[in-house]
Formats: sequence, structure tokens, C-alpha cells
Amino acid sequence: MIIAANAAISARILRDEAWRKVRAVRQGKVFALPALPFSWSNRPPSVNRLPNLLWAWYVVRQQPFDERFFADLSSFFQNFYHVSPSHDALRRLVGQ
Repeated sequence: MIIAANAAISARILRDEAWRKVRAVRQGKVFALPALPFSWSNRPPSVNRLPNLLWAWYVVRQQPFDERFFADLSSFFQNFYHVSPSHDALRRLVGQ
């Protein structure tokens, strides 16, 4: 499994012939960290690292995002950003 810092890097990995030798690429196990409203990685350093942990927990275990995931994600946005995104908006945030 490969977790790329963003969608551009993930796409580049999937297109690059040299990367096709890597089993994770051949099996389609290349994932890009969500990036809205800000990167869920390290730039800028922020509270967005917290939903990254939740997201990674599901992705690494290859578990589909379920209602518990979306409830926890919604709670994060309510607590840290004081917004309540719709279920559809949360699905778009994680690329579904």
C-alpha cells in the first residue's frame, strides 16, 4: 500500500512505468490523502492531521468508510471548524 501526500503525486505514481514494478501499484493500492479544506498531511501543520489518522485507520485496514467514520469526521469538523458539512460533502472530502 502506498499513501501519497496528494492526488497529483498519486496520479503520477500510477502513470509512471517504473512504479508498475511495485506490487501496491499493480494492485491499485495507491491512495491520496484528502486535501480539503486543507491538506490532511503535514502542510500546513494543523489540526487536519487528526482526521488523517481516522482516514488512515480505515484505508490501511481496507475497511469501507461506514456511518461511524462519517459521524466521527462530522464531529471533527463541528468541534474544530464549527461547521456541519452534509454527508455528501464529507463523502466528497474523502473522494467518494
